[in-house]
Amino acid sequence: MLAGTATAQINKGYKGMVNAGWILLSEDVSFEALTIHGYQFNPHLFVGGGAGINYYSSGSYDAGYIPIFADIRGYLLKVRISPYGEAKIGGQLTFNGNGTSGLYFAPEIGCSFATSKRFAIDVAVEYILHRDQDIAPIASGRTCNIDTGGLCFKLGIEF
Repeated sequence: MLAGTATAQINKGYKGMVNAGWILLSEDVSFEALTIHGYQFNPHLFVGGGAGINYYSSGSYDAGYIPIFADIRGYLLKVRISPYGEAKIGGQLTFNGNGTSGLYFAPEIGCSFATSKRFAIDVAVEYILHRDQDIAPIASGRTCNIDTGGLCFKLGIEF
């Protein structure tokens, strides 16, 4: 049985998160690693911002990105095991020359498992959408946009 008074996260104040996961694409597997920091307003609402690294490898296409985003997370329950919904939105910068800067959007659902009053382990599923802009070769004179991303299975910690 769940203890109704045990919180899955701090009630108010600074909170940090670190997570990593595998992004599933049609041809290959890619990865994501993020750090998020912000403010826990009450047991149900966290707002912050973050950055990380996303690397995509799919057949002949590989690209590395640094997403920078705003983050909002809502916890459903105020108990040790709490489902949550989260959304990240911002931009991305490329770091390996493939792909270009563009939009980053990542909705997520997961579950937080409190190990103490200050720490929790998160398990989540996220869909990452990257919109690469102007990926056509410069010499072609064309503009071409492509949506890349995929389903991401993640593990993380809250502190």
